[in-house]
Amino acid sequence: MYEFAGDIITRDLYALLCETYLKEGKTKEEKIEQYAILYDMMFRLTMRMNRLCPIYDDGFIAHIAREALSLGEEIWSGVSERELMETLSHRLRHCAKTEKPGVSGYAVDCHVHTSDGSGCANHSAEQMAEAAIANNLDAIIITEHNKLTPQRRIDELNEKYAPFRLFSGIEIRIDGDDFLVLGLHDETLEQKMWNYPDLHRFVRQRGGYIALAHALRYWNGVDSNIFSFKPDALELYSVNIDNLSWHTRQNELKLANALQVKYIANSDAHSTDSYRYCNILEKAPQDETELIKLLKNGSYRLGKVPV
Repeated sequence: MYEFAGDIITRDLYALLCETYLKEGKTKEEKIEQYAILYDMMFRLTMRMNRLCPIYDDGFIAHIAREALSLGEEIWSGVSERELMETLSHRLRHCAKTEKPGVSGYAVDCHVHTSDGSGCANHSAEQMAEAAIANNLDAIIITEHNKLTPQRRIDELNEKYAPFRLFSGIEIRIDGDDFLVLGLHDETLEQKMWNYPDLHRFVRQRGGYIALAHALRYWNGVDSNIFSFKPDALELYSVNIDNLSWHTRQNELKLANALQVKYIANSDAHSTDSYRYCNILEKAPQDETELIKLLKNGSYRLGKVPV
């Protein structure tokens, strides 16, 4: 029943919306505002985002601005591409921010690296924690490459930065795919050469959480058999897939909808200036077990950083 917005909102539907709602006599500002509201409504419907906050990144806004301008001068006469993009950016991001007025939630970035455990990262756990706090995050999960952060180190950081929270997870590379595993602290995770079915069974048997990280980052497909062994979620947003083509972004969402799995948004931050996305939980988890439960239940919406 549901498909991705890019497939439903075709050029004909764009034209119909504009013809119906952007009549002559409206000012440029009124046309752009109405267009943003209409697109936001369709985007939420077709992406089944009634409980998740749509994230309008620059690539998304540039795409819908180009689609609008391609409808013809008779509708957008006197509106420059830059003016349309700037106004759409403001209006759409305002829609996203006000989806749940008065509900602040608990913001957690589930995919963060530090120089303590990832050679490709630039800053220590302390520096990453302090930057997260400055960006109004409530918690981060340290997910080093194929390495768990020792619990004693996590406890030390939590004591230092309370009430801000840190948790330990792991990012595991299997063939051409990366998977986030959360809620487990078994050293087998970092010691074994995994294939995906075995990792999936290992996580499921122990009540952990597994997500495909930065979906379709490397190529327009997935090497692992995620249809037979469904992850808990697909990471739909992270800093290293911000520049995906519009076609690839559509395929990301088609994949998530075909699998019937949830979306998550994380930064995959490797430095203090690379926090971008987060998941805003409906409430503060009492412990890691509740955090995983909230993620599995979809009791969150996607968010931008700073929160």
